[in-house]
Formats: sequence, C-alpha cells, structure tokens
Amino acid sequence: MSSTSSLFRANFNDLTIVHGIRAAIAFALPLLIGQYTEHIELSILPALAGFFITLIPGGIPGSYGDKFLAMAIATIGSASVVWIGILSNQIPWLVVLLTFIVIFITTFAGVCGNGATASGQVIAIFWLISTHLSSNLELAIQQFCLILLAGAWGTIFSLSGWVFYPYRPVQKSLANSYRILTKFLETVLEEEMNDEDKLWDTITSKAQYKAGIAIGETRQLWHNVWRSQKGFQQKGKRLLLLIQKATEMYREIITLTEVIVGRGKHPELIKIRHELTQALQSLTQAMKILDDVLESRDLDERRQITRETLIILDDVQQQMQELEKKCRKWTNSQDAKLGEMSEKTAHFLPTLFTALRNLAKQINSTINLLLDFKSEQQVSVSINSVPFSSPNFSIWETLSNNWTFESVTFSHALRIATVASFAMLVSASFYWHRGYWIALTVLFVLKPDYGATMQRVAQRISGTVVGAILAAGLVLNVHDLRVLLGIVIIVALLAGAIRLVNYALFILLLTLMVIVVLNLSKPGNWYLAEVRIFHTLVGGILVVISYYIWPIWQRRYLPKRMAMLLQASLTYFQAIASAYQGKEQSLKTRNVMRHKAELASANAMAATERMSQEPKRFQGDLEGSIALLINVNSLISTVTSLSYHLYRFQPTNSFPGFDRFVQQVTDTLQNLTHFYQMGTALAPLPDFNQSLDLAEDYVESLQNSDSQKVQDLTFVVAQLNRLADEVKGMYQALK
Repeated sequence: MSSTSSLFRANFNDLTIVHGIRAAIAFALPLLIGQYTEHIELSILPALAGFFITLIPGGIPGSYGDKFLAMAIATIGSASVVWIGILSNQIPWLVVLLTFIVIFITTFAGVCGNGATASGQVIAIFWLISTHLSSNLELAIQQFCLILLAGAWGTIFSLSGWVFYPYRPVQKSLANSYRILTKFLETVLEEEMNDEDKLWDTITSKAQYKAGIAIGETRQLWHNVWRSQKGFQQKGKRLLLLIQKATEMYREIITLTEVIVGRGKHPELIKIRHELTQALQSLTQAMKILDDVLESRDLDERRQITRETLIILDDVQQQMQELEKKCRKWTNSQDAKLGEMSEKTAHFLPTLFTALRNLAKQINSTINLLLDFKSEQQVSVSINSVPFSSPNFSIWETLSNNWTFESVTFSHALRIATVASFAMLVSASFYWHRGYWIALTVLFVLKPDYGATMQRVAQRISGTVVGAILAAGLVLNVHDLRVLLGIVIIVALLAGAIRLVNYALFILLLTLMVIVVLNLSKPGNWYLAEVRIFHTLVGGILVVISYYIWPIWQRRYLPKRMAMLLQASLTYFQAIASAYQGKEQSLKTRNVMRHKAELASANAMAATERMSQEPKRFQGDLEGSIALLINVNSLISTVTSLSYHLYRFQPTNSFPGFDRFVQQVTDTLQNLTHFYQMGTALAPLPDFNQSLDLAEDYVESLQNSDSQKVQDLTFVVAQLNRLADEVKGMYQALK
C-alpha cells in the first residue's frame, strides 16, 4: 500500500493553475463549437490538438518567441502527420515504416533543446492517433484544417501577453532562481554546519549547481528577450541588474560554504557556530520573500514585506557586530596557547564576516530595487561583462555531432522508434481496436535511463488503471452530454495544472479525460476503459523487455562525461590561476569558464545518479565515480572562492611556490582526463607540499608587514591547500 501511494506522492509547489486554465480553454473551444454545430465527433481531435499544443510546447521554459516557434512547429507538424496518417493507414507495412521514421525524427530532434523535444512529442502523439482514423481524403483535409485552426487558437491565446509583457518569462525565471538560491542556503545550514568533513556534501553540491544553472538560464533568457525588443527598455535594465544581484548572492553563499566546510573543525568557528547558525537562518528567512516581492503587483504589499525584511537584515547586522566583538576578544586573549591558535586560524574570520555582510547587503539592495520595480528612474547597468550561454553550434552542427552511437540521444531515438514500430506491428497483426495506445505508452515511458523508465512504467500503469476505472463509472452513470462536457473541461484544467506535479496523477486525469471525451460522440463506450488498461499493460511489459534486450547503461557514457568535467574544471582553474599570476582575465571570461565547469558537473552528477538506479550487476565503479564527483565539485567551489577573492588580491606577479603548484595541478588534472579519454595509466602524484611549503614560508616572512596583505595571502594559501587535498582525493578515487 505504501509503495502504491508513493507513486501518487506530489509536490504541489509545482502546481500551475494558470497553465491548466489555458490548456482547458484551448481544449474547450473546439468542443463547444462542435456541440453547437452538432459535429462533436469532428471536434474531438482539434480539441486534443489545442490541449496538447498549449500544454506541452506552450509550457516550455523560455521566452515568448521560443514558445511561439515550438507551438507553430507542433501545429503544422501535427496537422501534416494527421493528413499523411489518414491517407496511409490502410497499408500496415507503410504505417509501421512511417512510425519508425516519425518517432525517430521527433525524438532525435530533442538534441536541439526543450522546444524541439516538446514539439516532437506532440507531433508523435498525433501521428499515432491518425493511424486509427478512417482512410478518407475528405476527412484528411478537414482534420488538417481544423488542427491548424485549433493550434493557431491555442498559440494566440497562450501568447496574448507577448506584446504587453515581453519580460514576464524572465521575471518568472528570476523568481524561480530566488527560490533555488534560498534552497541552496538552507542546504548549507542543514548539511554543512554540523558536518566535519573537509569536502562539500553531495546534497550541497547539487543545490549549488541547481542555483548556478538557474541563474545562468535566467540570464540567457533575458538576453534572448532583450535581443527581440527594439530597445534597451528600462524594465529590461532593471531585470538585468536584479540578475546580477542574484549572481552576487550566489557567489557570497559559495564563499560562506567554503569557510564553513574548510574551517569546520577550527576552534573559532566552533565557538561561534550557534550565533553563525542564527545569522544564516535570518538571511534565509529574508531571501525567502524575494520571489514574493518580485511577483507581487501590489505596491503596498511589497512595501509591507520590505519593512519586515529590513528588520530581519538589521538583526543580522547586529549579530555580525556581536560576533566580531567576540572574535576580537578571543584574538586578543592573554592565554598564550589560545593566542597562538588564534594567530594561525583567525585569518578566515574576516572573509566569513565580509561574506555575511555582503550577502545581507545584496539582499537589501535587491529588495530596494524590487520595491521600486516600476520606477522610471535611470538604472545604470552594462551588458558588456555579462556572460551568456548562447549555443556554440548551429542546429545542423548539433544534429551531426550527435549522429553517432556514442550519443545517448541517438541511441535512445533509434531504440524508441524500433520498439514503437514493433508495437504498431503487433496491434495491426491482431487488429486491436485503438492499438496505437501501446505505442503511445512506449513513447512516454521508455526513457534513456533505467531508473526513470521503471518509475514511468509503474506510474503510467497505476495512473491508467485508476483513471480508467473512474472514467468507466462516470460514463455508465452520467448520460447528459452537457454534464459530461463540463466534467471533461474541468478534468482538462486539472490535468494541465498537475502535469509537473506528479506523472501518475497526470496520467490518471488524462486517462479520465480521454475516455470521457471519446464518449461524447458515442455514449456508453465504457469498454474503452478496459481497452486502455490492456494496451497500457502491454506497452509497459514491452518497454521492460526492450530495455533488457537493448539497454543503455550509464557505465558506457559516464567516462565521457567525467572527461568533459575534468577538462572544464582544469580550464576554469587555469583561468583563475592566470589572473593570480598577473595575466589579464576579464570577469566575463572567468564567469563563462565557471558556468561551463558547473554545467559539466551537473551533467556528470545526473549520469552518476542515473547509474546508481541501475541494477548493481550493470553498474560500473559507482563508489569511485561518486568520490571523484565530490572532490571535483569541491575543487570547482574552491576555485570559485579564489575567483571572488581576486578583487582583494591583485598581484602583478605570483608569489613563491604558486607557479609550480599551478603546473602540478594542471599536470595531474590532464593525466586524470587522459585516463578517462584514452585509458592511459595514472602517473604518480606530484609532491604538492614542496610548493605549498614555499608559499607558507613566504607568508610567515611577511608577518611584520602589511596585515591586510598577510590576511589575503593566508586565505589564498589555505585555499591552495584545499585544492591539493581535492586533487589527491580525485586521484585516490580512480586508484
């Protein structure tokens, strides 16, 4: 019972009522017109087209332009395949062949992004549906035109705010970034404050990279919208400044985490742990309201929230002052032992306090910007130093680069097209009524990875069974067409709203909607519930069998992901090291390198997580992969902390031992990359202590010099020691 209920467990924070309303209205209009003109049967397919086009490509994250392109492709593609399907469905071998071609193309096109994936899904749905319709030229022309009209209606209705609110998608994405940033800080509190390890927790790493990717996507979305507008509008400038503020908050949280993780066992941090926890809790509470202020349209409400938050930030400032007083007292203690200990370890405290104050300052300035969000006062902001993650390859280059069995997308597209075609062949051979439901199950259940596939099989079957039973009871007891029409529109609204909440719940509502809408033209077809359940079970069994016959195990693809991660991390490290050596490195270049390293880490982490869900006998060295990932994530965070420290440390030339250390790290990371790329043997680890001892001796020789310089150098050397530990950990993970 508990395992069954877990399939329907939902996070209702992802509920999108507005999206559900749009999908329901796009679905309802063709049906209402069909009822009014007494051609309800002809209106069913256009109604489904309006629903799916609005729901899937209309729901992708992106600008209005991206949504429009995806919805337009889905509309034209769906109408075209329905026309072809109706005219060819009397030739079984042709249907099977075309199924393979359509499913392969629409699935493989997913390498071009979310828009292509969403459009492809809708086109594939209507191709499979069309194979069940009567072969009739007049019907083909009618449905072609009606689907075009339904898709156009759904597109116009969904994108009505484009002209008046072009930056609304950016605003929503920014609000989501605030929520993910807050979750990152909460994770630091929960996972790191009482953790004595010297490496970042995997949960913290995931939270960090989700935050980095969310901010990067928001920044890129802003860029796409800005390019489509005629001028650099005031609201666009303000949003860009808010995105930059979010980026600064992200960096400050990373710095805080670096101090907490790297200095967790030090006496000074242990003594202030309670006060530090309170300060971080207050900052978390303040950050939680950022998305509320951003999305609120009521100025009085924004001002009220702002007043409450400023009180919280004032408390944080007072807590910081008290902490600094305590730390100064400990540092000036007459106890020689404690004094010696403080001398060696207290240098990190200014970094900690600076990061806390800066985070509070960024939250405060962000709230002030949000409070005057509609103000016309000039906002000074430049896009010259802002990194954008525009694709480096054209569509054709992307497709050609993935036209290989080394590409997961290519292998998956080939497999799913083969299995779906086989499903159509089976249904045609046995003359099964609505046998395309088997292929539809294959289309949406068979995933590139084992864990997601098995989860989808369970969710699809359970949702279909419950939804079909409810639908059968409904159509047997309700015979009024208008009541059924009202019910199916409400169910469509709920299905659209709950789509991202839980797949099993979505399938439950979708099954209910489909069976009821098919009964509008032919009342009493309760047996469709049995047919739907049977075909879903057949499709699920076919998927499970096909995965074991034609598996895509992650151990085959993970080495490539790891090599890309190591190379991206090395490039990022070299960029920051060059800046410390006095070589010019722009902020934009450093940010781009960081973004690429974080993206590579997220991809490798996702592949490792998928591998952990596979049967153990098919896994590779899972423990070694996880250990390597943890160390690489920690290394990227340490380099990010060094990057942020550059504004305080701007040398004209490097200090003793630094150049040698950089070369040692570079050689080791290159060796690890070659290990994954070409299977070369691991070279012995260099002696990092020789380089680090030179650096530490240099810092000690400056003890009577400028205290700020000594403080800065102490921080840098401490980070280099962490880097050495992380590189050693990566090496040990592969031995």
